[in-house]
Amino acid sequence: MFATALATGARVLDVGAGSGHYGALFARQNYLAIDHGYEQKDRKGLSAVADIGAIPLADCSVDNAICMEVLEHLHEPMCVLLEIHRVVRPGGEVLVSTPLCLGEHMQPYDFQRYTRYALQEMFVRSGFSVLSIQPRGGFFTLLAYLVARIPDELLRHRSGWWWSPVKPLLRLVTTYSLAPLFLALDFADRRREFTLGFVSRIRRI
Repeated sequence: MFATALATGARVLDVGAGSGHYGALFARQNYLAIDHGYEQKDRKGLSAVADIGAIPLADCSVDNAICMEVLEHLHEPMCVLLEIHRVVRPGGEVLVSTPLCLGEHMQPYDFQRYTRYALQEMFVRSGFSVLSIQPRGGFFTLLAYLVARIPDELLRHRSGWWWSPVKPLLRLVTTYSLAPLFLALDFADRRREFTLGFVSRIRRI
């Protein structure tokens, strides 16, 4: 767990924090959340409402940072990575998560997906050393995720009382039966070329 490895009292910046929902994980640290506030009307969980392409903090003023499921929503992700590099102290670690095989979300602010090779290049170009880029499961994890979504996708626009018992029956077959089976098979995929996304740990040089 990233949070447990950080020093007590460390300043941790959550870039693109949404509602600041990761704050509970950083109870031992000084958690700062910044976002423009597109997703939510209630901004009480944010330390600052601002453009993450121009973070209102001084150079090297935070110890660590996280950026979770944000880069795909940016027209200019390098600009934000450079800003994170600017505000994190030298040697500070940053946790970044990005989707790959995932449907559109937060429409219309969903612009791109990144392979591990694209992430590697972007991190290095913005001044970080790459500690790890780990896939979030392989083919069978992805398959489990898709199968679990079948009831929602199949019945999304269905209405009428006769559909009410169908959804729980489908969930019994897909979400609670097939999906766990596929998850158990994920060990067999060692290439991890099909994945939900990546979790990257990078260090500010």
